[in-house]
Amino acid sequence: KGDGRFLAGTFVSDAIDRTSIGARAATGCQFMRAHQAPDAPDQVSFWQIITLSEVVSPTTVVDVLAVSGNNVLFGHGTGAGITSWRQVAMLEGGAFTGGISAPNMRGDTLVTVGDGTGGMAKGDVDGAGFNGNNLNIKSWNGIGFQNSEDLAIRAYISTRLGVIAAAENLQAGNAIFNKNGDVYGDIWGTGSGPGWLSAYIAGRPLRQYITMVGVYQNDKTKPFMLHDDGSGVFLATTDML
Repeated sequence: KGDGRFLAGTFVSDAIDRTSIGARAATGCQFMRAHQAPDAPDQVSFWQIITLSEVVSPTTVVDVLAVSGNNVLFGHGTGAGITSWRQVAMLEGGAFTGGISAPNMRGDTLVTVGDGTGGMAKGDVDGAGFNGNNLNIKSWNGIGFQNSEDLAIRAYISTRLGVIAAAENLQAGNAIFNKNGDVYGDIWGTGSGPGWLSAYIAGRPLRQYITMVGVYQNDKTKPFMLHDDGSGVFLATTDML
């Protein structure tokens, strides 16, 4: 019934192909073909349509299943037209045009993004190192870590150059390498826990430079005296110079 056919060929005419899917479904048409219809999933493909209408009425709720090649979509609307389309998951070959939400997702070997040069790939080594890993994160050039609040990138990894960079500091355990070059860690502590390298150096005595050499005997077996600025006396023999 309506502008379509039942279990036979769904083509009627090019003009009918271009009429509203929802409007035809509201007349009781159960099987139809659509091409460039105003409420079709796209304006390029030829779609084979199965409709499920509540009643034969222009205001009826219309649910349809549209198939074109590997693409299967579920549509919802009324006799005024189909207002929403949702992609039906295919085992392979399908292309999703909207977002995908799932509690878990799994790829056996590779999950790619963009043009396929980036993503996550299963490694071929049960280990961790430059020669292989259990999991590899791929990027053509760099991987950035972006803050979702202000969209700023404050850390990145250059997969091409082997560089790890951070805007503020790098940390390993309690150790910190700060952006000003200072280093914090247990080894630089002064007895009360970890400390900064700058504070450790500042607490060391200043280097004393020799200002006078006194040679008491011109005999290499005899000691002579080296003076610094009063901080100590150092003994040596002339053959040590």
